[in-house]
Amino acid sequence: MSRPDTLLPAQSKAQTQVQRRFSQAAPHYQQLAQVQHRLGERLWQHCPEDAQRILDLGCGPGHWSARLSQRYPHAHVTGVDLSPGMLAEAKRQWPAAQWPHLHWQQEDAQQLPTPRSAYDLIFSNLALQWCSDLEALSDSLARALAPNGQALIHTLLPGTFNEIEQVWQAAGRSSPVRHFFAPESWLNALTDRGFQVEIEPFWYTHTYPEIKTLLQSIRGVGAHTGDTRDQSITPTQWRAIQRHYEALRTPEGLPISYHLLYLKLNKHAP
Repeated sequence: MSRPDTLLPAQSKAQTQVQRRFSQAAPHYQQLAQVQHRLGERLWQHCPEDAQRILDLGCGPGHWSARLSQRYPHAHVTGVDLSPGMLAEAKRQWPAAQWPHLHWQQEDAQQLPTPRSAYDLIFSNLALQWCSDLEALSDSLARALAPNGQALIHTLLPGTFNEIEQVWQAAGRSSPVRHFFAPESWLNALTDRGFQVEIEPFWYTHTYPEIKTLLQSIRGVGAHTGDTRDQSITPTQWRAIQRHYEALRTPEGLPISYHLLYLKLNKHAP
């Protein structure tokens, strides 16, 4: 199998950790990404009638890239991801012989080296929350999107995984949940680049039958920053974590909350 094209600049330690986690998650991502797929369907409803040059930003193993290629059969679709493991899985699942309009590129969303105004549609489902530099990301989006183009984005907000934060702290552990940018930070950064922005925060709660499957699902798609079950957690602390999480159980199961942000960006012609 050929390697995905690589045009990455030097990476930060945080970027390298994100890259490694998602590469490890790549082989079983599709089986565990129930939340990502469900929320992606919501984002999908906002896609425009037509697009010719499409970027799936943070494409993972290529599920939405392939869907975009099917929806816009004459379009050039590029799936971009930081993780070489995800891109290798995408190329395995969607081979070029059967998907000639699909292309894969390993790039950092914060430093896209693509030509200016390269895309008239950018689709990004639950990927950009792993970017640490919102200003650089906004610059990158502004460069990549063509005049009269549109970007559709789902990302995470503060409050996501609040059950994990609450339970870990109750068990005497520091929270493994990373920092996410607030809605006003997104709005300010994007409007400063001249985007017309539609913005909608919303909540989504998913339930699991037990804490083990809940944590496996989060870890299994690479969506954690600390290790939620590492060797530094003592057996006593782990029992406390299980006990505190059980106290949150609903009739549907153990909840995990996602605080999400829907963004629709329009870039007007000068």
